[in-house]
Amino acid sequence: VQNFPNSMSVEVKVLVIGPTRSGKTSVANFISEAIIPNADNPSLAPYKPTVGCRILECERSVKKGSASVNVSVELWDISGDRKYEDTWPAIRHNGIGLIFVYDGEKNAEDLDFWQFKSFLSSPPR
Repeated sequence: VQNFPNSMSVEVKVLVIGPTRSGKTSVANFISEAIIPNADNPSLAPYKPTVGCRILECERSVKKGSASVNVSVELWDISGDRKYEDTWPAIRHNGIGLIFVYDGEKNAEDLDFWQFKSFLSSPPR
């Protein structure tokens, strides 16, 4: 922020990845402040897997001293289903951030696969 003019806008793409049923959608909803049904009691909401990817948008203001940057964030909630694995290189194109969501109780057997070798190993197409 220190080298920016007094007011500036920036757009960023952040990917939310991890195995199925690890909580990626919940994390993305929390960060974006998305309104979701049964937010007071998430256990009442039935599990609905993400198909391909889901994009949420939110804005944040980052300030340092008198300078501020308005950040427009695209959160890409990526399905952890391996049937979409062929689309991951294209989805990650222009992404500048990554949030890895993992549930050690549910996803222990998937950890080796998700140590970024499958998602980040091949170049974007």
